[in-house]
Amino acid sequence: MGMTLARYFGLRFLNAALATFVGVMLLVALIDYIELMRRTADMPGVSALTVAKTSLFRVPQVAERILPFCMLIGAMSCFLNLSRRLELVVARAAGLSAWGFTAPAVIVAFGLGIIATTIYNPVSASLQERSKRLEDEIFRRESSSLQISGSNYWLRQKSPDGQSILNARASRDQGLQLSGITVFTFDPTGKFMDRIEAKSAVLESGHWRLTNARVYAPNTPRATRTRICSAQI
Repeated sequence: MGMTLARYFGLRFLNAALATFVGVMLLVALIDYIELMRRTADMPGVSALTVAKTSLFRVPQVAERILPFCMLIGAMSCFLNLSRRLELVVARAAGLSAWGFTAPAVIVAFGLGIIATTIYNPVSASLQERSKRLEDEIFRRESSSLQISGSNYWLRQKSPDGQSILNARASRDQGLQLSGITVFTFDPTGKFMDRIEAKSAVLESGHWRLTNARVYAPNTPRATRTRICSAQI
């Protein structure tokens, strides 16, 4: 009897949590799709299907942030409905303790957390990367020379030679590849050493490799070469 009630309460909590999560995902998808449609309304050649794919691919990453709140709201909804239907009173009258009908929810929440960490998170990260690529294609299709300063990426890093501040206009492969690079290097005392501008950068084992780099140092002529900028790993 105890195992039957435990399965029943666990399934009720699972249904409530999943229903809340799916509802929130649909709401986020709708809002994000409408916002993206507004941004691309004046862009000819951008289909609604492309906009829908871009929005759909980044919804899981956004929904993952509110997953704990979905578990909380699902638990509140589940136990509130059980209380209104007097099922908790019947379970207590049958000799089931408070831990007896809350433990199944805890076990189910723990299992959902494992699934979200091992399966859902990698999938959502991959979809988020695909969404960024589609978004880059959409807005670069309209104007390849348009650069939005608010979308730049900044990175501060330390190395035995000092510190470096990197600025990139675009990022790919979850930050492993950067393009439109500007690097400001400083010595260990914090004194400015030089400025480097490069077409792209790739994160290798223990360092960034810059290609087509132009090095601008104080009181020295400009140089063009491939340069390695050490990173803290």
